[in-house]
Amino acid sequence: DGVELDFMRHPTFFRPQDAYANRYLMTDMLRYARQRRDEAAKARGRNIDVAVRVPPTLEDSLRLGLDVRQWMSEGLVDIVIAGGGFLPFETPIRDFVEAAGDSGCLVYGCIENLRPAVDDGIIRGIASYFWAAGASGIHLFNFFGKPPEWKRRVLAEIADSDGLKRLNKRYQMDG
Repeated sequence: DGVELDFMRHPTFFRPQDAYANRYLMTDMLRYARQRRDEAAKARGRNIDVAVRVPPTLEDSLRLGLDVRQWMSEGLVDIVIAGGGFLPFETPIRDFVEAAGDSGCLVYGCIENLRPAVDDGIIRGIASYFWAAGASGIHLFNFFGKPPEWKRRVLAEIADSDGLKRLNKRYQMDG
């Protein structure tokens, strides 16, 4: 159980010239959200994770006022989903993994259904890239319309990083 804060849905929170200087406001908001989450978890007697979906690089996140490194180091988030899935082969997942360090924060790569994940081979290639970079998991975005048979098969394939090594994959240049 948990809450996802999707900072990729509309990733403009401040005027461009003010975003970096105002990053503390977003961090304060996450501190408050974490406090409320902890209260709710205690009242319910179970853990509630906080996930955030952020721009595809730590630098882009910071430029928009999202201090993802700080959030991970303070334990404000449990899962960071890197990117919107539009440029998956260029998303530097390893940078997020290294920034998470020993914070306990999980890092997921994002695969978006529309582009460039147009076939199963590319989806397997993206997943393989994320696993090799040290991701803890994979976040699928906009896959709600896929048939149940497809979901059972492909989700099982991309969730198994060892089995994925034996399957055909396609890699491509983003852009």
